[in-house]
Amino acid sequence: MNNIQTQAKNKFALLDKSILKRNGLELDYDLNNPISNLEILNDYTNDYHEFFEDPFVVSLVAKNASVMTYTLKDKECLSLNESEIFNSIVIVNVEKNANAALFIESVASVTNSAILIICEDYSKFELVDLNSVSGQYCVYQYYKESSMGNSILISDSKSVNYSNFKSFLIGRKAEHNFNVFTKNSNSKSYKFITNHFKSSDCKGEIWIDGVLDSGAYSKIIGSINIDLSAGNTDSYMKKEIILLDDNSKLDCVPALEIKTNDVKAGHGVSVSKLDNQKLFYMMSRGLDENTVVNLVIDGLLFKNIDKIQNENVKTSIISYFEC
Repeated sequence: MNNIQTQAKNKFALLDKSILKRNGLELDYDLNNPISNLEILNDYTNDYHEFFEDPFVVSLVAKNASVMTYTLKDKECLSLNESEIFNSIVIVNVEKNANAALFIESVASVTNSAILIICEDYSKFELVDLNSVSGQYCVYQYYKESSMGNSILISDSKSVNYSNFKSFLIGRKAEHNFNVFTKNSNSKSYKFITNHFKSSDCKGEIWIDGVLDSGAYSKIIGSINIDLSAGNTDSYMKKEIILLDDNSKLDCVPALEIKTNDVKAGHGVSVSKLDNQKLFYMMSRGLDENTVVNLVIDGLLFKNIDKIQNENVKTSIISYFEC
């Protein structure tokens, strides 16, 4: 047992799992991988300590998860599915000046993984995540000087799902945007989205579109964190959530932590039912109610799909929803 696993086991023993469970994080699972390569993580613990302090990552390390590493060069796109990275910690390094992408597809079974993404100076990176299965995972992204990132997260789940996406802008003039679409039907969903600004002159936006139906429960926490050293930050967050029935419930929390002056940090939240006047207007044109609802959902969905720059990934996602 190496040092990092010993530390993780000690942390894991002290975690208050009852509190974590109330926030959707279930750590009571079996994991035992005799070939884990945990020693690889020692090279990353100091520089990316937030990742290794996440309770889910702590549990994976303590339980001997496998570790995979990838390096993305210019014009490369890495595709991963949940079966390839199940019970694993994945580290993705995006090279300096590279324009690269990562496509995570979880549509077949159960997901259970943690992903660390490191974008070097002047790189451009696109993360596309498609999830329609149960399980839990976290994705931490770090952006160095003048690097740019765009994360398109699409969730269409009918089962319990926990996800935690955090980006850390650690280099000057870094930029990262989240574009999120989440649809939940008769299920529980816990989604945490964070832009954390640690350096000056950075930019970042969070846009979340959500649809709840059939007695679904969703907890969505969007966060903007601006450190003392992150002057001249320009950030914004907007959530638009539609409740399609009276039994669905939403806990929607906008969280802003701003520790310095000379920044822009705004947010807005809209939670509503489908507009009855618009519904009546569309139905007066010969459309039934179910068709109108689907058109509204498709409008929100494809608004986010259109943000995807990689054409092959965009085609794959469109094909999935057209099936």
